[in-house]
Amino acid sequence: MKGYDLIQSLALYFVASFWTSVTQNDECLSAQTKLASLPCQKLQQHQQRFELWSGFSKEVCEWLNRQPEVSCKNLELPPNILAVFPTITKIGNKFIELERKYEIFDDKNITKPRKKILLHLISTPTRLGECLPPKFQKDLTDYFRGSANETRYSKIIHLHQDIWNSKRDIVYHRLMVQLGLGVHLETTSIHQRIKNNERAVMRRIFARKTIVRRIPSFDAIEFLNEHHLWGATKAKHNYGLYIGDKYKNESHDVNDEELVAVATFSSRRKIVRLGQPHRSHELLRFCSKRDSSVVGGISKLIKAFVREKTPDDIVTVVDRDWGDGSGWHSLGFHSVTTMDPIVMAVCASNEDDNSSHSQRRHLIGAGIKSSDVANSNTNIIEDNSTSVKKNDRIGLSTDILQELDSCDSIEDILCILSKHKHFPVYDTGVERLMKVISYDLDGNQLKTTESTIVEMWQNSQPTYAKEYYSPNLGIATLLKYASMTPSALPLLINEDTNNHF
Repeated sequence: MKGYDLIQSLALYFVASFWTSVTQNDECLSAQTKLASLPCQKLQQHQQRFELWSGFSKEVCEWLNRQPEVSCKNLELPPNILAVFPTITKIGNKFIELERKYEIFDDKNITKPRKKILLHLISTPTRLGECLPPKFQKDLTDYFRGSANETRYSKIIHLHQDIWNSKRDIVYHRLMVQLGLGVHLETTSIHQRIKNNERAVMRRIFARKTIVRRIPSFDAIEFLNEHHLWGATKAKHNYGLYIGDKYKNESHDVNDEELVAVATFSSRRKIVRLGQPHRSHELLRFCSKRDSSVVGGISKLIKAFVREKTPDDIVTVVDRDWGDGSGWHSLGFHSVTTMDPIVMAVCASNEDDNSSHSQRRHLIGAGIKSSDVANSNTNIIEDNSTSVKKNDRIGLSTDILQELDSCDSIEDILCILSKHKHFPVYDTGVERLMKVISYDLDGNQLKTTESTIVEMWQNSQPTYAKEYYSPNLGIATLLKYASMTPSALPLLINEDTNNHF
């Protein structure tokens, strides 16, 4: 074994031993219950059920079974992943392979390739022993993205139970749109839909048939809270795509138009890149309406923004829980950095899943309200003369924050969270991308190479934060712990690259 591999192995062994000792601490946990990894029968067409699964996993799989165009099957983790993460089978996470069953043709009658997706179901932990290691999801995403593993999956999606509970309609759409499908309504039985050969094809709207215009903040916030998984955030510039009846009856009444996609941008930031001043903006949010796919929509929105605000570059982030940023490369964006996973807390509550008690608690970032405030008052976003309800940026209670602020020991911090039935969960780490906008003497937009963009990013003043920060001592310790946990990616590749799903 090479010296680098030995260091990685020792580091991972230390982290695994430490995590096991924490999760088995009698002072933090009640009597331990052994979690057996129950076998699951293979799915056979539409009649098969994940009968031996329970709770969240069973609920997701039963919904997938009601989508006749989707082929799905249970998967076992390969030996190389089990060798590096031997406790994963006891946690009860499930892996499902998704694929579209039928052929779909584009507007030129060309068959679209069938994509296979790996869906990772993450149940809300109810004790520390069920918590995933900080970089488990990130390592899996990087492993399947890397060339060392010639995987047949286009992406891996990590779906948390609390996201499924609180954003279910959006999750339905996002899962199906990855396969080029729409969501089947529950109006007829599965057998009847199969008999009638019904297809749930999402509404495809071509951007050339839409009108782009600036929209009020209220409309953008309302749309994003309804259709975007992250909800809305404060923005300076808001753009929308509209389609209306005018394509049917030549009506030009604005009231007949439908808002089908929204993109929001930050105010201008003055940044010096490689010694040259840049007018930089951030693309904060983009999404289409849940039941629609706007072909070329984001490209049209960005072009409208560039035409009006003439930025030198645009920065954005990608939620890697739903795949990497490779899909943005065709728009001229290139990856410049991937952040460490963010730690959050989920309350293991027996109350209604849609209540604020079962939502994740955000520990860092803007717009977080204490759960004390969230439970007693309506959380409101104020924007000029408008106000919109928003309940998805709930933080910890004041009492818990005060307890954490006196701790710098990871064991004590986890004990405090566990005492209050809060348990740490991690995202996959967001990916930052940047698009440089420059023109030649004739006014034609130039393409910039990825290496040049990365160099510009690395030589910028001021820079984006390279790590997360919290003034709370306990939360800062949690963030540092997640950041310092070594990546297992080298070990995953070295264990056995010949064993794939």
